[in-house]
Amino acid sequence: GTLSSQARRSSVRRQDLRVTLSGHYRLREVPALALSGFMEDGLNQVFALETGITVSERPTWWSEDGRYFIYYAQDYQHWKVNGLRS
Repeated sequence: GTLSSQARRSSVRRQDLRVTLSGHYRLREVPALALSGFMEDGLNQVFALETGITVSERPTWWSEDGRYFIYYAQDYQHWKVNGLRS
């Protein structure tokens, strides 16, 4: 295929993520990112910060549906998105 010379655009905005929990839990606000503008629809959703799961000693961000996560790729010195295999 041919690569386009146009840069891909995306927008990122922070917002709160609300969830319903049952059982024992500690309530706290969680920072979140809302991604949009990607050709892959699964990426166009809210990602919540998960400090308990790290990659390269940095926290990860998880999608609302739990299928995608954002992590810091130390070898490349930038953030990447990856999908879980089913």
